[in-house]
Amino acid sequence: FRSNLKSQHVSFIITNQKGQQMYSQEINNMQASGIYTIDISRFAQGTSYLEVVTDKGILSNSFIKVH
Repeated sequence: FRSNLKSQHVSFIITNQKGQQMYSQEINNMQASGIYTIDISRFAQGTSYLEVVTDKGILSNSFIKVH
């Protein structure tokens, strides 16, 4: 995840197709143009959903893990 956010509270939430939360992390004072890496190596193959919640709104996206 590449951030173009100014310092603020950011939450990252990843859920699977069943709606089960697989990952959650909150970060305070995220730096502008920072890079945040999430290790998905333990996730099962298939579609997952990323939600990034900030003071300015919510960004939702899906991704597919193939290996």
